[in-house]
Amino acid sequence: MSQAFSAAQLDPLFTAVPTLEYGALGTEHQWRHLATAMQAAGHSPELQDLTGRFAVEMAVWAIQDAPLDARLLRLVCDLDGHSGCAQGLPLQAWLDRSAVPDLRAP
Repeated sequence: MSQAFSAAQLDPLFTAVPTLEYGALGTEHQWRHLATAMQAAGHSPELQDLTGRFAVEMAVWAIQDAPLDARLLRLVCDLDGHSGCAQGLPLQAWLDRSAVPDLRAP
């Protein structure tokens, strides 16, 4: 992540995104963390800045790891409207070429 989170921010972040303690490697974990952080930002005004910043940081990292994952691309598109985190990236071209995930897998 390009920005560090302070020790005081980690406890509330782990509370808002409990899946984070399982690690952040792998598209499935990254997607779950992003989705959970975005939900927490919408439900908790006091955590909105922290979880929103975490979601942007995780999205930037995840999209570098798997630029053609359709679920991640859609989340990044949603985040980009709020944060501009993907400014200049050819998101629509990537979406057109993206791999549709196997929705039968958990």
